Amino acid sequence: MIQFVVFWIWIFLLTILGSWLFELSFAVSFAFVTILIFFGHLVTLDEDLKGGWSNPDGDTKIRNTSLTELAAKLIFSIVVWYVVIAFPELSVYGI
Repeated sequence: MIQFVVFWIWIFLLTILGSWLFELSFAVSFAFVTILIFFGHLVTLDEDLKGGWSNPDGDTKIRNTSLTELAAKLIFSIVVWYVVIAFPELSVYGI
């Protein structure tokens, strides 16, 4: 549970920092953070595959869980980007 809370605190801080540094709205900054999360998982996906650092025994449950999480992150990112594009009035909120 604590890891979940810490994760979302980091996401919140990255969103605020991105909004401030690049002068973006919070919505656009959060959308970019979701892309970073997806690509971060994609880059480290090989660790969860057979013989990887997190899966030396080749357990298919670990691989399938990782692929499911990757798909969920992609879907979440697509939904966030859809909301950002479909509702441009969200662009008024930012630093």
